[in-house]
Amino acid sequence: MLTAKLSSVVNKYKAKGYLAFCVSMLLLFSGMSQAKVEEPNIIKDLHYGEVLFHFYQEDYFTSIVHLLAARDLNRTSNHVPEDELLLGGIDLSYGLHKESKRIFNKLLEGNVRETIKNRAYYYLAKIYFQRGYLDESAEFLRNVSGPVQESIFGELKLLTGQVYMSQGKYDAAISSLDNWKASKRYKHYANYNLGIAHTKQGDIETGIDYLKKVGKLKAETETMRTLRDRANLASGLTLIQNDRPEDAIEYLEKVRLEGLYSNLALLGIGWANTNANRHNYALAPLMELRNRSAYHSEVQEGILALAHAYNAMGLHGRAVQAYEKAAEIYLTEAQELSYAAREIEQGALVNALLDRTKGGPQMGWFWTLRDLPELPEVKYFTELLAEHEFHEALKNFRDLLFLKKNLMYWDENIQIYLTMLDTRKARYQKYLPLVKKRLHELDLNKLQSQKDTLSYVLNEIENDDEFIQLATAEEKHKLAKIDELEERLELLAIQEPDNNKIVQMREKVDLMRGIMKWQIHSAYIERKWNHRQKISEIEKHLSITPDKSVSIKKAISESVEKFDEFEARIHALHKEIKRLIPISERVFLQQSRYLEHIAVKELKKRENILVGYEKHARYELAAAYDAVASTPPGQKQIDIDVEDQSKNSKKWWKFW
Repeated sequence: MLTAKLSSVVNKYKAKGYLAFCVSMLLLFSGMSQAKVEEPNIIKDLHYGEVLFHFYQEDYFTSIVHLLAARDLNRTSNHVPEDELLLGGIDLSYGLHKESKRIFNKLLEGNVRETIKNRAYYYLAKIYFQRGYLDESAEFLRNVSGPVQESIFGELKLLTGQVYMSQGKYDAAISSLDNWKASKRYKHYANYNLGIAHTKQGDIETGIDYLKKVGKLKAETETMRTLRDRANLASGLTLIQNDRPEDAIEYLEKVRLEGLYSNLALLGIGWANTNANRHNYALAPLMELRNRSAYHSEVQEGILALAHAYNAMGLHGRAVQAYEKAAEIYLTEAQELSYAAREIEQGALVNALLDRTKGGPQMGWFWTLRDLPELPEVKYFTELLAEHEFHEALKNFRDLLFLKKNLMYWDENIQIYLTMLDTRKARYQKYLPLVKKRLHELDLNKLQSQKDTLSYVLNEIENDDEFIQLATAEEKHKLAKIDELEERLELLAIQEPDNNKIVQMREKVDLMRGIMKWQIHSAYIERKWNHRQKISEIEKHLSITPDKSVSIKKAISESVEKFDEFEARIHALHKEIKRLIPISERVFLQQSRYLEHIAVKELKKRENILVGYEKHARYELAAAYDAVASTPPGQKQIDIDVEDQSKNSKKWWKFW
């Protein structure tokens, strides 16, 4: 019973949301020893970087919209193979397997780098493994060879091992793991996986040695603490299954009392002591388990195990009380499960999910519900999420909900684009007369003639070294003033030929003229070069002006048609949105009913198990009554102080 229970719980935890890193790593094996790490790519296109930003934010819808737009505008030219690969990956995240397969096949058949092909194989293997197609996933992984991008190297190795494990190929898993020198990030996972692989193969001692390394690590994060608990739990359960209950207890007691696997560890300690005929030691962990929430399957089994322990110890009075309590708990939980199933059938689950799924990550194949809905039966929802079928149905529910809301949003807001188009039309009509006027006034022959004149004048200046011609307006004004002063001094000299002051004034004017000419000459070379540059720029503009003029005239003639084309396109898209809305609503309703069906089916399944537990408890209760009745009169029944046992139940537990 314990083996089957533990196996089912291990499978149950595989599907939980935090498998993105924590628990999924615990089940992964390594492989692909022929793969090498390649240096990461550098983002060269800003628009591609924006796409990646949205992708890593798990905003896949925005990412794919921006990617398709950037590709249409040729803005990802430096990432041509990578953008195709990303597009295929996003398609896979939506479950669009046919479209993604077409993209990946195109990549794999094309002349692209091995790194790109290996990433394509990795994505395909990952998705096919998620869907349960192990052989296809293994085939894709076998095609990986050569360099692998560093960002996926470790995950690729672990995924390969996980496939080996799921196929039961423990030798291959061990071989691939031994050949991989795991980095610090993956070292403990590698040891854990080696331990599991060896124990599955039958080499118990070697497997326990590897698990012991993980069980002793000084964990600083919750992820590592969970891994440590899992290693100790795996060691203990393996030893129980191999008839070594005393050794198993040593490892099970190291599991954290409040950790993810504490219930399993408590149940395991109880059964280990029971198997070792140490029923009095089994009481403390089983009583601790009994005090926990009864909706956990481990607690439900532990309650029955506690009653069995009392019975085995000959404490039939205690056994009667325990069996009665167990039957009562099973009946209550079965009734609550039945009530929860009725509530779900009446739409409580879907309504709660509609409220819970507001905001946050939008869609995607690996999407998980991070917050539980507020339901009276929410305590059962955690284990519902653990069921693969329900989890996949929930993701499809979320995707369809998002698409339905998105269509409704566009239906309500597409009028904005028509308003924008009207605004563009009004602006076009406002500036069109001015543009036409400018085009009409444009005389290229006149401009060319003016340019030729400027070039001729500059050539003459250069040939005659007439640097004065390149003086600025201010400099020319000052020279004119100097000439004016010189003329006035000439007139004064005629009137007063012997005046020495006039002679001195002439010398000063000559000095001023010399300084001005020296300044102009000093700047001559620079000014001449600047004028040449301006003429070259004019020539450049003159050369492209005819083409631009033609383009503007063409744009004017085509603008009305483009406006009409945009308007027709917007109306066509609105019509398509109107067509898709009822389809999305119908499919979403079908998915909602399917989700409810799966939830109800799982709850009914658990209810039937509890009914079976209740019948078993009542049968054992009758046997315990018979045992009490057959106790000879006067024979004192040995009893124990159950309260003291409960108080001391934590003393034997080794906290980490």
